[in-house]
Amino acid sequence: MKQYLTASKKILTLLLALVLVFSLAACGDKEKNGGKSDLAAPEGRFTCTQRDQGFGDGLEPVEADEFISFNADGTGLWEYAMDSPIEWKLKGDKISIVELVGDNKYSYEGTWDGAKLLLNVDGYERLFEKKAATEPTESMQTTAPAETQTPVPADPKISALAGKYECIGVEMDGFPLDAEGEWLELNADGTGSWFLGAAEEEFEWTLDGDTINIIFTADYGFPATVDGEEIILDTGVLYFFAKEGSVRPEPTETDPETEPGESIWKEPAGYIQIPSEWYGVAIFTEVASEYEARFDVWGVIDDDGVGGAYFELYLEDEDEPVLSMYIDENDSDWLTPVIGDEDAWLLDLYLTEDDEWYLLTMYDEGALEINYLYEDDETGLTDCVFFIREYGTEWDEVNDPLPESYDDYVAEILGGNNF
Repeated sequence: MKQYLTASKKILTLLLALVLVFSLAACGDKEKNGGKSDLAAPEGRFTCTQRDQGFGDGLEPVEADEFISFNADGTGLWEYAMDSPIEWKLKGDKISIVELVGDNKYSYEGTWDGAKLLLNVDGYERLFEKKAATEPTESMQTTAPAETQTPVPADPKISALAGKYECIGVEMDGFPLDAEGEWLELNADGTGSWFLGAAEEEFEWTLDGDTINIIFTADYGFPATVDGEEIILDTGVLYFFAKEGSVRPEPTETDPETEPGESIWKEPAGYIQIPSEWYGVAIFTEVASEYEARFDVWGVIDDDGVGGAYFELYLEDEDEPVLSMYIDENDSDWLTPVIGDEDAWLLDLYLTEDDEWYLLTMYDEGALEINYLYEDDETGLTDCVFFIREYGTEWDEVNDPLPESYDDYVAEILGGNNF
């Protein structure tokens, strides 16, 4: 049972300690990577085909000058007046997009029907669709002679490139990601197809030196670079492809002290369990000054004994939770807040029903990343991030934000305290 609504003195003590690091107060907006829905999630590059120009005529067809790319990990790219990375999440038919422009974050909401995205941007709607591959348009044929659009099969360079390639790695904004079954196929007649995680698409291609031009329409295509035995495709995200059957680097040697297949870590449950224990890090960053403070956190999800499930996070050696809220016990794919009247809080801030959407967090292979943005008249915006994993499961030491006591945590697990 949650027993802390009246324990205000210790909360205030905790707050004063945090304020000495930097001031945190008030509430604000929030963003979160996205993922699960009954609808197939958007993936790939979508083109704005209609836009409300603000003249009272509603949606009107527009030239293809704005694009949004969605990646399966909840990131992406918005290409318009400037190229901005985005974070997104999907639940049901509701989609939320956070545009990251320098230190600023701008949130937009819309609806997704499985094929088209209707996005509200500052009160005006924009419709995005994924354009399928089409035959070359008249403008494409007039700007380049027909014979240059189809590579000559006899060209040895074309013949050497023809074949099917499998993805061996992905890179997003300089961060490496695992390949998830993507592939690329080039035919000697200048046609091809690919699968980048959403759907198989067909295209035409030409070769100019070491550059492969992948063509969907006259104004829609992507470049790829031939780098030795690999092809590097640039869609805003870099995809690295190697021809099927080509020689792969030898795997690195296994630590002789570690038996093959032996692991000290538990496997993630695959869903949010009640009860369960969690461990991770709280990161508080003042947006204006970029000042950052980190704290280790421990979490618990449990039943309160009277029919409700709750989620709480604690700082080290503290009796009172830094974050406390009831959750939907029937949703095991998402940490779904259920907030009533003064029964949930973050630090000294009582949360409201409006905060439920902002704190909604997808379970991601044993991890939860909760984001909340404070706004205060004195300190401005403070970005609060809680990254936690199921206790006893393995961390990604390259990409995860590691807690300060992570080495002690690993030592504890090595000592057999993995419960």
